Amino acid sequence: MATVGLLKMRGMRKELGPAVLGMHHAVKAAPDPHGILNPGKVLDSGPAAVV
Repeated sequence: MATVGLLKMRGMRKELGPAVLGMHHAVKAAPDPHGILNPGKVLDSGPAAVV
């Protein structure tokens, strides 16, 4: 079963915009700077990686 976050992944860029996506990436990077927690989930390696 997919979670709500995974279901919304495709429309995330359009819905949130670059500034908010940047904030999401910053919040994720603070406790996980190397991207080892849930790699490849909704927020991948950078804003361009969000589908």
